[in-house]
Amino acid sequence: MANFTFNATASMSTSDGITLDSTITNQGSNGKQLLDDTFVATTAIDFAPLVATITDPLWALLVCSGDGATLEFDSSASVSAKAYRTVMLGITENATGPTGVLDLAIVTQGAEQRVRFLCVGDPD
Repeated sequence: MANFTFNATASMSTSDGITLDSTITNQGSNGKQLLDDTFVATTAIDFAPLVATITDPLWALLVCSGDGATLEFDSSASVSAKAYRTVMLGITENATGPTGVLDLAIVTQGAEQRVRFLCVGDPD
């Protein structure tokens, strides 16, 4: 993959003055994977094979256009009780655990919806 830079911003502000944000600007990278497709309800999507070429994932963004999706991390037996429409992940290696691909799977909820997922990082 070619070298590129990316910017990522996650921000939320309330009308009473609370603001919480995280921003990264001009981060150099050379690995990216994109999924942009439409799926019917209860479709299981495993992103781990998609991002397997990115051994050092840095950021990922999941955007569902409809009723969202339940999440499962690291092949755990538990799946989230809530469905999520937008999930942004700033990713770092676990200093005490195994390294490897971003292990995220989802199950779409409700009616047919567009699912977009972008993961960026480095393949080294």
